[in-house]
Amino acid sequence: MARALKLIDRGFLAERPLSELAARVHLGERQLRRLFVERLGAAPGGVHGTRRLLFAKQLLTETTLPVTEVALASGFSSLRRFNAAFLEAYRMAPRDLRKRMPEAPAGDAAQPLVLRLGYRPPYDFAAMLDFLRGRALPGVEQVDARSYARVIGTPQAPGWLRVSALPGNRDGVRVHALKLELHGAASAQLAGIVGRVRRMFDLDADPQAIAAALSCDERLRPLLRKRPGLRLPSGWDGFEIAVRAVIGQQVSVAAARTLTARLARRHGYALQAELLPGLGQLFPTPDALADGELDGLGLTAARAATVRGIAGRCSMVRSDSRPNTRSTISPRHGARCPASAHGPRTTWRCARSAIPTRSRPKTWSCRRPCRSMAAA
Repeated sequence: MARALKLIDRGFLAERPLSELAARVHLGERQLRRLFVERLGAAPGGVHGTRRLLFAKQLLTETTLPVTEVALASGFSSLRRFNAAFLEAYRMAPRDLRKRMPEAPAGDAAQPLVLRLGYRPPYDFAAMLDFLRGRALPGVEQVDARSYARVIGTPQAPGWLRVSALPGNRDGVRVHALKLELHGAASAQLAGIVGRVRRMFDLDADPQAIAAALSCDERLRPLLRKRPGLRLPSGWDGFEIAVRAVIGQQVSVAAARTLTARLARRHGYALQAELLPGLGQLFPTPDALADGELDGLGLTAARAATVRGIAGRCSMVRSDSRPNTRSTISPRHGARCPASAHGPRTTWRCARSAIPTRSRPKTWSCRRPCRSMAAA
């Protein structure tokens, strides 16, 4: 289920039949459909269609993107099919919905695209920023008192994003959402970027369910009351999560940051000009680290070999739109990595961070995330 949901989020069913999705997750087509109906109340095709239309509706109401760009961003290859699907679901055409919204200023290519990312309260955004601030890589990421920003994209098409808190009230209505600013991202990449940001900031977690599970412990009950909005931070990219997890073994947070920053400076891509003050570096790609020189960075030989092995494996499994760490490291197959400098703890950390809370296997939902929250 977790793998199938993530593939659906990436638009897998927009180009391939359900039978291929079932084969990808090693299930029969009928079995996959039955699991979706039992656990989500809809077949995979219905889940896919609903998510596309909800994202399209958000883009229509919160941005000034042309309708053709909205269709592309929400996974429709045809404007006609998008209009038909939207009309069937909402009983109105996309342009009619936009006409009902307050008049917005014309879009400016120099200005970022702004979206709201909702969450279930409570949410301790300050604690999230504190965690990310201590681990931010100079040139790649920047964290201040109010926001997190980083460079995204490729050397050929770099961009940036920034996540900050929205005002608590808007027009007298309580707002439970973060503000996402995006610049330089192609329309077809918007859905994937939003999904990755939501995972990184753990916006799909259910704090009430987590509190109910942890409050059974008398020692945790007062801590839950004291810090009710804690979430589990993740990372921007699965490959980056894995590299940072390996480098961070048995060293302090500051030391891990220093070592990873050296790695990023040597093998990352330095942009010709900063996109934002202090942001002008892309994190190294798997190809760059698979054959890169790692001596002199301060890594042990075993960890350097592990980083190179992870990078090499990720380079070979680029069938998805980005490196898929869980094809290389999984809780049950950690030994598949060419080197053995990582143990079960690091393996679980990589896999847990790469899987959204709402998509984790059932056994994780009952144990692993709650245990991680208890530790937090």
